[in-house]
Amino acid sequence: MRREVIRHGAALFECAEDDLEIRPGGLVGIKGVPEHHVSFAEVSRRAHFQSGGPIIGRGSLVFEAGELDPKLVIAAGFMSMAHIGTYVFGAQVAEVEVEEATGRVEVIEAWSAHDVGRAVNRGAVEGQIQGGFVQGLGYALLEELVWDRGQVTNPSFMDYKIPGILDAPHQIHPIILENPEPTHPFGAKGIGEPPMIGVSAAVANAVDHAIGARVRRLPITGERVLRCLLSTPEKIR
Repeated sequence: MRREVIRHGAALFECAEDDLEIRPGGLVGIKGVPEHHVSFAEVSRRAHFQSGGPIIGRGSLVFEAGELDPKLVIAAGFMSMAHIGTYVFGAQVAEVEVEEATGRVEVIEAWSAHDVGRAVNRGAVEGQIQGGFVQGLGYALLEELVWDRGQVTNPSFMDYKIPGILDAPHQIHPIILENPEPTHPFGAKGIGEPPMIGVSAAVANAVDHAIGARVRRLPITGERVLRCLLSTPEKIR
């Protein structure tokens, strides 16, 4: 993009590309002549309407991984295993309310902290953390394939429950930590799947704290919570 901006700027100034520089504030100017400059908007107009269309930058990165230690790796045959560039870290906290009459669990508020290396688009990272938490909430409380003699009995979203807006916590607080990753050109790490990984454990721990009994099977449905409550009534807080 920088090369294209300079190229169009040189055409506007009718000078050599080496004579130009990009300045703060979205300007292209002649080196050593502060008063001679054009804005990115002017450069963009020329590209759009006079010469070839919008300025677009393209780039890609594939992490060059070394050989995996066969003594440490327990999975083989997965292409992605050879392209793990860095590990990511996160932690979730959930505040829940449990209805003792039915065992229904409701997540009231949640906190989700993640080391993303560098948040290139902070708003998108926050949305990914919040969306990932809700998806993990479905795994924790609702989503389950039901089988009968080898056949799935809930094959559609009419019967397979996924979280909706009323199932989401009142607030999900995304906490972004930035410790840049040196092997990435922008210092970024992953934030795709990580936000949903620890949600079920956080919710299960919160339920355990609330009722004094551990539900050991996902999803943590009202029936399973109620069964725990009925089997250990003295532990109800």
